[in-house]
Amino acid sequence: MNPTLREIVETYLRQNGFDGLYNLWIECGCTVDDLMPCERADEVNCTAGYRVRLEDGGWGIGPRPERASEDPDRAGVDLAHSIGLDG
Repeated sequence: MNPTLREIVETYLRQNGFDGLYNLWIECGCTVDDLMPCERADEVNCTAGYRVRLEDGGWGIGPRPERASEDPDRAGVDLAHSIGLDG
């Protein structure tokens, strides 16, 4: 059986070190472990991203990873460039 789009995207994200997807146009983000819960897999603006700590203390998916030397609790990630996740 051929893989689904979700399976193809999940494999790509994992093999390339990404933590999930984000979409700034519709303020959406998901982790690779809960991929595409919105069922909008055809959304052309979803982009591979990395898990980051947001300024408000929550987690999000954004365009750049935190540096290993950076304290994730003080990353000061720009909220305009990351999408928050529940939990």
